[in-house]
Amino acid sequence: MIDTNITGTLYLLHKLGGRMQAEGRGKILVTGSIPGFMPGSFQAVYNGTKAFVDSFAAALRNELKDSGVTVTCLMRDATDTEFFARADCLTRRLVPRRRWTRPRWPRSDSRRCRTEKPMSWPA
Repeated sequence: MIDTNITGTLYLLHKLGGRMQAEGRGKILVTGSIPGFMPGSFQAVYNGTKAFVDSFAAALRNELKDSGVTVTCLMRDATDTEFFARADCLTRRLVPRRRWTRPRWPRSDSRRCRTEKPMSWPA
């Protein structure tokens, strides 16, 4: 999880963000998470890595603000996929099912990158 959410994000943003900055244009959409703003029992590492991503995206957006590159952090909550069943999380009720959103990636979420908002929450 740390390799994916932190190391992978840093690696890709360093490679692609540097190119975008050199070209003077580009749009970066980072997948953050609402749990990054709160402690999470039984998912502390996940919430911690997403806290890093959320904070990093905000800082990167500020650093690149005059470069022609925008950074938007998509704030996802629990998405109705097979993940919770496969991770045996349904019995722990970490996230009430009524709060789950339907998966709509990438079409609806990629449009959010066109906005100038620093963070975007799915409707």
